[in-house]
Amino acid sequence: MNSVVRLMGPEDRFLIGLDMIKPRDILEKAYNDPGDYGSIQQNILNVVNRELNAEFNADYFDHLAFFDETKGRVEMHLKANRSVFGGDRKLGLNVHFERNETIIPKSVKNSAGKVPRNGAASRT
Repeated sequence: MNSVVRLMGPEDRFLIGLDMIKPRDILEKAYNDPGDYGSIQQNILNVVNRELNAEFNADYFDHLAFFDETKGRVEMHLKANRSVFGGDRKLGLNVHFERNETIIPKSVKNSAGKVPRNGAASRT
């Protein structure tokens, strides 16, 4: 949190959402909501396409979230629903994803030990 605070200006605001560890089925049902997290995850591909002049079809990926008990977090993946070829024209990079292969654009940590007790970092 302190590194985030150092990057923020006096008028900046930072909002963070926290979730406690719950039973696997409750977490996975919540994080596998295609309307909320699914659209956010697929939008990441749209941003990559726009910013890097890449060619990833967001319709070729499905949202998949699962709770990893050993890591104590929910991982959110994009899973190829078919063989996908894409690329990044700026970098000259060609990428192939096999059907059911995943990429991890975002992880949601569920570890209370990493959050400051008062929930905020100071601006000192």
